[in-house]
Amino acid sequence: MRTASTRFLLTPLAAFGLLALMGSTWAQDPAPVEEPAPPATPAEPVLKVTVNGQKIFDTSIEEKFQALIQQRTRGMQIPKEQLEAARLQALPALLEQMIEEILMGEDMKAAQLEVPDEAYRKFYETTFEAQLMRGGMSRADVEQAVQTNEKISLEAYIIRESASPEFRTWVNHHKLVAKRYPKESAVSAEEIQARYDRDKEGVYTKQVQVEASHILIGFDGATTDEAKAAKKTEAQRVLTLCQADGADFAALAKEHSTGPSGPSGGSLGSFPRTGKMVEPFAKAAFELEVDGVSGVVETQFGYHIIKVTGRTEGGVVLLEEVKKYIEAELFAEKIEPLRQAHMKKLREAATITYPE
Repeated sequence: MRTASTRFLLTPLAAFGLLALMGSTWAQDPAPVEEPAPPATPAEPVLKVTVNGQKIFDTSIEEKFQALIQQRTRGMQIPKEQLEAARLQALPALLEQMIEEILMGEDMKAAQLEVPDEAYRKFYETTFEAQLMRGGMSRADVEQAVQTNEKISLEAYIIRESASPEFRTWVNHHKLVAKRYPKESAVSAEEIQARYDRDKEGVYTKQVQVEASHILIGFDGATTDEAKAAKKTEAQRVLTLCQADGADFAALAKEHSTGPSGPSGGSLGSFPRTGKMVEPFAKAAFELEVDGVSGVVETQFGYHIIKVTGRTEGGVVLLEEVKKYIEAELFAEKIEPLRQAHMKKLREAATITYPE
């Protein structure tokens, strides 16, 4: 079986803030601790830099770091050693980020650029859908991952992420650079066609996929033949419940499944015939009609009862269906070097003073 993760959703956020930088510090989810020591703070704020008359103090940088920690861990406490290592790694970059935010904010005012609230949500949705397309994932896959890992709906997740300060700063920078360099950032129809032709076979040719749910009676340490036989008997008992008239498969999954998808009704999202699921599971799923329920299927994880809830035929995705995603991808590729060049100009024209 596969395990979906919301980490892939954080991929664009690596550009918005410092999550890429922080990712190396937490290769795994942070371990909870009982009473983490609060970070030491100076009695008086210490001036770190003045940018065109605007002062940045160490307390402001620390506040930004703490906000980033909250976003990254969703409030989970982390060991003091990890926190200090993250702070040491992040603070210099956060200072540079704050300098850039001041300079870009001043330039946005000079350019009379205002970004309405709905534009952030639209920008996030387009980036999100482009990721799904390139990653070969469905919205249902991500819905399940978000519900399992974040305990909120996908809609709530998108609202939260598109409203985050890091994301909005990233969008503001892109909108500003596009206004300052309209010709250099423009994406032509020829460029879109060329990218589509390049990725047509690898990205835009889709396999047949089924959407399925399952109930797993996991082995859970059952290694002897007798113990496995008992698990199979339990799976067959649950199968009988699934085959009854009016049976609610999702409710039965919530009640009986030992797998991580149990709380969400056993939903696994969609997947192709090969490459995502272990072979016995995939074989059984693709032999079912929509709304069909399998018998007891054994894999190395335990005994499964599978219900297919949908099927999507394969084929080549037309250019018109993905044009806006390709345009967004090419736009992002063009904007970043332009943003860096523009930031260099702003820095050269600014008065940036570090205290002695």
